[in-house]
Amino acid sequence: MAVLAAKFGSGPEKVLLLHGWFGPAVFNEETLKEINNPTGDDRFEFALLHNPGYLSAKSDTNLPEDITALANMIIAAADTLGWDKFHIIGHSYGGVAGLRMATLAPERILSIIGLCSVMPSGFDGTAAGNINADENTAPSLLAAYSQGVGALTPTLASFDSKLSEADLKILTDTALNDMTEDSYKAYFGVWTQCAFTEEAKGLATKTMFIVGKQDHACAMNYVQPTLDAMPNATAVQVEGGHFAPMSNTDGTLVTEINKFFAE
Repeated sequence: MAVLAAKFGSGPEKVLLLHGWFGPAVFNEETLKEINNPTGDDRFEFALLHNPGYLSAKSDTNLPEDITALANMIIAAADTLGWDKFHIIGHSYGGVAGLRMATLAPERILSIIGLCSVMPSGFDGTAAGNINADENTAPSLLAAYSQGVGALTPTLASFDSKLSEADLKILTDTALNDMTEDSYKAYFGVWTQCAFTEEAKGLATKTMFIVGKQDHACAMNYVQPTLDAMPNATAVQVEGGHFAPMSNTDGTLVTEINKFFAE
């Protein structure tokens, strides 16, 4: 099961923070403060979760077999927290996990912010075409873990050319030290093989997709079909690549999140 790693803030509204393939380092405490308290009193209480196979849940070998299993694990974690209704901010596959949760328990999800989110169609033809993927792409990504920093660093840089060297190191360190190779490979399957586009059609949950302008795979053309299928969904673009919560340097990501919550 996904486990609580940390809480931030003391406001009445609850927010689950859901990480993606390379872990939760994208959720910076200072950034959360800018979201939580832009004008005065805390509005939110954030709960950062670690999925099985990561960090404080690294020893948990009960890895999800697909996005539905992961969504159910996260719902169970919310139950453990005693949270009945909550918002979700999810990065990469964390965003699509939030969407799957909303299809399973729509009455519980108040809103979703998908940060450079995977879509319910998984790694589909549009995403593959955006990065000129071929039959060697998936094996190369899966092999990168065992090849170490020398392979993971260029892999991450291809996802986000705006990442600093320091942030690249944080992400590679997380992958190599705070998750296992089994979890690295398992979660690749979880996000690439998402397949619940029909269930997401008509989903009424208030949602905003934040798309990094330099995020080539999860670009606007990839997001658009899901955006069109959800009546209360919007999308905005900000500077940065797939790890825009780290590589956005002009403040627009925080500004858009605060606008979304103010509406």
